[in-house]
Amino acid sequence: MKKLSILIVSIIINYTVAIAQTDTIKPGTSIPIGNEVPQPIGGQIETTSTSTTKPDNTSAIAAPTTTNGCAIVMGATSFAAAKSSIAEEPSDNLKLAVAKQITKNNCISAAQLTEVMTVFASDASRLDFAKYAYDHISDKENYPTVSDALSAELSKKQFNEFVESKNK
Repeated sequence: MKKLSILIVSIIINYTVAIAQTDTIKPGTSIPIGNEVPQPIGGQIETTSTSTTKPDNTSAIAAPTTTNGCAIVMGATSFAAAKSSIAEEPSDNLKLAVAKQITKNNCISAAQLTEVMTVFASDASRLDFAKYAYDHISDKENYPTVSDALSAELSKKQFNEFVESKNK
């Protein structure tokens, strides 16, 4: 029930921010999670403001902005709620499923990825999530530092091989 409440509050807050940033939200527009700027799905978003202050006191530009093909990083408040939701799960498999679902819809920084990785009990789960999150990292130049969250040498080796394969 707590997760549902957090999700509902997040959706309401983000819907309010989306309305504040636009004249209209046309059909097919996704409602953002975290600090994402609304992204159209088959439509255009008409903006009237240049910035707005969000509940976590970060400023967002109304026009979509990307870094390395990834939208703006999840804000501190949204990230804390997301990390808490992940940590509440009783097993690494469930934590991994929740983490992937959250990351699928949001961009995170390498530092945020490293922080989320600390909630997993096993290096295998940390490595799995690190690989999955690669396409959702806003600062790919810092992605190699994520290996610091891995403890086993084999996991670090596999992570480094993965990074090398992405850099080819």
